[in-house]
Amino acid sequence: MNPRFEANEILTQGPKTDRAVSDILIEPKDCALVLADQQAGLAFGVGSIDRQMFLNNVIALARTATVFGIQIVVSTSATKVYSGPLLPAIRAAIPEVVAIDRRNMNKQRTTLRAARSCRLDDGS
Repeated sequence: MNPRFEANEILTQGPKTDRAVSDILIEPKDCALVLADQQAGLAFGVGSIDRQMFLNNVIALARTATVFGIQIVVSTSATKVYSGPLLPAIRAAIPEVVAIDRRNMNKQRTTLRAARSCRLDDGS
């Protein structure tokens, strides 16, 4: 690393230029981990990876986000009808996070709204 730049900066090529420009790396306060529909009733649809490995990966990701101080937003849908609650292993990994139970199936809109509200609650 070039000593002229701080440790939290990287060098990249700017658009349409040969000179190096510094970019600040992403900080935890500028991030959020969104976990949508991590429920038993929906896990059966996972077929591209072993379900236990998938669950282990989600738990590792959630724990990593916690260690780095990244906000976590969890949303669920149809918990009482079809999908069931948040998977217990994930709940155990992030017990301080309260899942938002969506009333509609448009998770993008609801989850984005929840992420924005977390950012506002944080004072950002």
